[in-house]
Amino acid sequence: MACDTAPARTDERADLPRISTGSEGLDDILGGGFDRDRLYLYEGQPGTGKTTIALQFLLEGARRGERGLYITLSETKRELNLVARRHGWSLDGIDVFELVPPETTLDPEGELTVFHPAEVELSETTNLVFREVERTNPVRVVVDSLSELRLLAQSPLRYRRQVLALKHFFAHCHCTVIVLDDLSSSADDLQLHSIAHGVILLTPCNWYHASSSMKLMIDRLVCADGGNPDPTLTHGKDADKAKEVELAGWAYPKHLAGRVYGVVVHGDVAGIEETRYALCDWLDWMGLVDAGAQSRLDRFIGYYQPYATSHEELDRDTAVQEEVRNVARAVMRAVRDLREGKLSQPDADLKRPRPK
Repeated sequence: MACDTAPARTDERADLPRISTGSEGLDDILGGGFDRDRLYLYEGQPGTGKTTIALQFLLEGARRGERGLYITLSETKRELNLVARRHGWSLDGIDVFELVPPETTLDPEGELTVFHPAEVELSETTNLVFREVERTNPVRVVVDSLSELRLLAQSPLRYRRQVLALKHFFAHCHCTVIVLDDLSSSADDLQLHSIAHGVILLTPCNWYHASSSMKLMIDRLVCADGGNPDPTLTHGKDADKAKEVELAGWAYPKHLAGRVYGVVVHGDVAGIEETRYALCDWLDWMGLVDAGAQSRLDRFIGYYQPYATSHEELDRDTAVQEEVRNVARAVMRAVRDLREGKLSQPDADLKRPRPK
C-alpha cells in the first residue's frame, strides 16, 4: 500500500506527546488527549453530539497544521457545513469524502465524487476509503458512521473483519481515528468496544435515572460479564441446551472483575444520589473496583437555576470542575497501581457462596 512508504510519525515510547481531542476539558480528563495512531469510538444515539465533537477533533488538527479527513456515509458535506456554521466554525482545510446513498445526496453537481454504497459491495466501499486515505495522507480521520458499514456487511463476522481491516490500515498509515456509531444496531454485543483503543459514550440527560443508552451499555456489560464465551456449548441459541449447561454447574464467570472505574453524576434539581448508587452498584456487582472515595461523585450544578444559564453556572463552578478531574486522576492512578500489582483488593481471593 502507498502508506508503506510514509515515514513513521511516532515510535513506541510511552512518553510521546498525545494528540488533542479538540476539547480542553476532555484533554484534561484524558491526561493530555488521545494516544497517536490509535482508533477511538464515539458512541451515542442520534443528537447526542457525536458529529460536533468529532469536528472539533479535526478542527484542532487543522489549527495545528495537521491534515484531516472526514469520511461520511451518513451525512453530506452540505449538512456538515451547516453543523459547523451553527458553531461559528469553517471546514476549510478539512477534506470531506462522501459515501452517501443517492436519495440523501443534496448536491449532485458538487466538486466531490459521490459513490453509492447501496450499489457496491462492502469490500469495494472499504477500498474506496483506502484509496482516499492514501491520496490525502491525513493525520486525523473521522468515520461517520459505522452503522452503514454494519448494514452493508449483513453478518457480524464480516462486519468485524472489515472494521479490523480499517483499524489495521489506519494504524499502518499513522492516522489517529475517531469512528462514530449511533447505536442503531439491535445486536447485543460489544464488538466495537473490543476493537477500539478507547470508547466515549455520549448520552442525553435524564432526570432521576440513567439514560436509556447508558442502561443499554450496562445491560450489555452484565450479559458479557456472566455470559457464555463459547456459543458452541449451547448450539447457538438453543434455550433447552442453555438451561442444561447452567443447571449442570455454570460458574457465572465475571469476565470484567478487577477492572477499575470512576463515576460522575450531575443534576440541577434532584436524583443525583440515586443515579450514582445505581451505577456504582451495577459496577460493584460485576466485580469492578472503584478508584477510591473521590472516584464516586455526584454534584448539583446550577441548583434550581434557569436552563438558559446552565453553561455559565458550570463555567463558574471551578470546584466541581476540579472534582471531575480528580475522578479521572484517581482512575488513572488506580489503573497504574493495578498494572503494577499494587492496587489493594482485600476480598479478591474470597470465594462467593452465591456465584451468580
